[in-house]
Amino acid sequence: MLPVPAPRDQGDRVLGVDLTRGVAIIAMVIAHVRVWSPYSSEDDLVISSVLAQVNNLASPLFALVMGISVGLVSLRPGVTPAAAIRRDVVRGLLLIATGLALNQLGTFIAIVLQHLGVTLIVGTVLARLRLPVLTIVTAATFLAAPLVNAAARAALPGVQTYRGAPWEQVLEWIVLSPYYRLTNLLPFFLLGVVMAVRHFERRLLVALLAVGATSYLAFVALRLAGFEVQTSGSYLDTLSDVGLAVTTASALILLAPHLPAAPRAILAPVVAVGTVSLSAYVFHVVLIDVLTVDDARRDSAIHWAVAGGLVLAATVGLGWVWWRVVGVGPLERLLAAVTGRLVPEGRSG
Repeated sequence: MLPVPAPRDQGDRVLGVDLTRGVAIIAMVIAHVRVWSPYSSEDDLVISSVLAQVNNLASPLFALVMGISVGLVSLRPGVTPAAAIRRDVVRGLLLIATGLALNQLGTFIAIVLQHLGVTLIVGTVLARLRLPVLTIVTAATFLAAPLVNAAARAALPGVQTYRGAPWEQVLEWIVLSPYYRLTNLLPFFLLGVVMAVRHFERRLLVALLAVGATSYLAFVALRLAGFEVQTSGSYLDTLSDVGLAVTTASALILLAPHLPAAPRAILAPVVAVGTVSLSAYVFHVVLIDVLTVDDARRDSAIHWAVAGGLVLAATVGLGWVWWRVVGVGPLERLLAAVTGRLVPEGRSG
């Protein structure tokens, strides 16, 4: 087996983190192209259920890996909390601006970048708490988020999300969106910070793997008992998110350093797209906008398979080629250029 070529400008990467981020972007692409799928729970319960779980995995996994990256930045020698916060606030604002620009395409996609941007801005401040305090805050945000969501929806029933006034859109990013919210992304972000600050300790990863697996088994048991996920961001929905995202991240980071050469070569495209995830995300949204046709065409299973497969293959394939030839993604390079003077660049995930 030939060794996987080392890309340029990679720096000191953490394989498991890039692999996890790659899985997150692939899950996000599948979550979006599943809209074209003709399958419903009545047509094929297995396929529709698998697609739904992939959809549920993407955003919390993204938030968790974003937290890991912020945690790794805090470990760099010579980086002050104030400098790191300035950088992350600017990056968060740029993510929000990018998300708003993508919204102008008018696709069916609920763009996650604004929500991740707000999460980065809030999370980077909390990430500088002392580790014991941060751990407690992380647990508290997991427990409090569903209650905050329910209270906000009850108090603000008339707010128009997505197409409302600017202040209504901000409320949507924080707590009112039917898809993504700061309240539910922040706990995963903070958990990622904890994982990085604790240097991905094996006992921590094993414990998180157990927590994630137990959470998902509990979710499945409750679903089989007849409980339904009434709203996104509820306790039952959070239980599913924890089961999917925490299990996936802890397992991949735990196993990645021990992968033999052959699996590493096979997974190289996934790792590659993880290193250029922001560019890959924007690219696949634009590609979906180009491929989006009238609703009648979406009823075709052939169209779903071909169009969905094309978007996924093009996103991963182009990301892999870029990683091997150039290294840092174009949007990642732009963010680094804008924020590079705010904090020294170095090890990243």
